[in-house]
Amino acid sequence: MVPYFCFSLWWGVGSCFIAPCHLEAQREIPYRLRVTNHHIMQKLCFFNSVSSWGGGEKWHHDMSVRLHEMGFPVIVVAGKRSELGIRLRGSGIELEAFHITNRSFLNPLKLIQLVRSFRRHGIDTIILNLPSDLKVAGLAARLAGVRRIIYRRGSAIAVRNTLLNRFIFKYLVDDIIANSQETARTILSHNPHLFDPKKIHVIYNGIDLQDFRCLPGDTQGTAEGLNTRTIPHPAPDLASGPSGRLGTFVIGHAGRFARQKGQHLLLEAASKLKNRGVDFQLHMAGAGHLEATLRQEVSARNLESEVFFTGFSHDIKSFMEGIDVFVLPSLWEGFGYVLVEAMACGKPVVAFDTSSNPEIIVNDKTGFLVAPYNTDALADRLEQLATNKVLRSSLGSTGRQRVEQHFSIDKTTEALTRLLTA
Repeated sequence: MVPYFCFSLWWGVGSCFIAPCHLEAQREIPYRLRVTNHHIMQKLCFFNSVSSWGGGEKWHHDMSVRLHEMGFPVIVVAGKRSELGIRLRGSGIELEAFHITNRSFLNPLKLIQLVRSFRRHGIDTIILNLPSDLKVAGLAARLAGVRRIIYRRGSAIAVRNTLLNRFIFKYLVDDIIANSQETARTILSHNPHLFDPKKIHVIYNGIDLQDFRCLPGDTQGTAEGLNTRTIPHPAPDLASGPSGRLGTFVIGHAGRFARQKGQHLLLEAASKLKNRGVDFQLHMAGAGHLEATLRQEVSARNLESEVFFTGFSHDIKSFMEGIDVFVLPSLWEGFGYVLVEAMACGKPVVAFDTSSNPEIIVNDKTGFLVAPYNTDALADRLEQLATNKVLRSSLGSTGRQRVEQHFSIDKTTEALTRLLTA
């Protein structure tokens, strides 16, 4: 009933923007709205309403800035008081703010506002970030006559085979960008006929390697200057304790404190390292609703002298400079941006062998992949790296080379430009 109600509501609002016509012609409106002529792009809109900062927001930020610098006419629609909007101030990019929720597609006034905005700005192509954005802004874009609607899928979670989703992917979406092969696979895993697989384009996230020349003497992928740790500036919890003391093996982790990210498993592995007598510190950068729970677990495991919460990192390069190895214990990832950032700094990485991680990490070459939930294996690999500096340097150097070859922002920009101009 809900999908039918939503469709009826959309249809009613849409009729406000479509010239009166006979009933038989009205039944064909979803098809007629799919404009097929390939005129020169007038304006490109990046639409991302998330208020916090994550991989999807970084991608929209980096790509909008890069394409703007290349001369593309770009506008970014961000959430009100969002981190994306804040970081784009002063970039010269036109900004507009909308508050979007998962139920905004049920709000006819919101839909009308978006239609008018898209028409006023002359949007030619729109790239949408979230399912909630797609439901309301995707329909608004179609009704406003936007030529091309692109959905960027950044989460390796299967798309549900609902009536509403079948409508959205049949009538509203022209192309899909997936940030990994695993993400692309999950789009059709519940319904192989949901969308034309030829219109799903895998474009890996890329980083600006110039921002990740972590130390003086960095020599583009050689071990020299890449895997030397510096002492970080004290962060909130570090100020009252040791801060990267010399001789101590420093493990780094950065991410949103949520169940998906698996920090509870990392703390379990850390407890095992302590029981084995390994001299280490674990620096955990991030924030999230599980922070209090994780702090309680640190106390319960008697890890207060080893584990330090460093807060949300606004300078991930400096964070990477202060560690010896980076660990991502996520249970799934659309694309582990932070793995690539660590590898760009010449740091070996350890993660679970799941989701898109094997597309980034070459096991035994740029780091280690261990079986999901296996905290014994995770502790084994960390202990191996703690006692072998030469291995750390070798893995880190090869990791930097892999980032240069596959995950640079130049390659991402080139792939996106090809898609937009096709």
